[in-house]
Amino acid sequence: MDKMRAVERLNAFDKKGRYVFTTRDLAKIFHEDSPKALNAGLNRLVKGGACRVLSSLLLELEGEGKGNTFQM
Repeated sequence: MDKMRAVERLNAFDKKGRYVFTTRDLAKIFHEDSPKALNAGLNRLVKGGACRVLSSLLLELEGEGKGNTFQM
């Protein structure tokens, strides 16, 4: 998962009011990534402060509900 592609796709969902995702949702959004590449990309997003882990299965974009766009 490259950063620009992640930003574009997650911004599109944020604009629709969607900002909480299961890992299965993210696997569908980034369907071309292998499971290993997806996990590595998600770890980078969390470490970069772009999202946070709510549980072992849920991620939330930071700045949700305020009309903010996802940024790296």
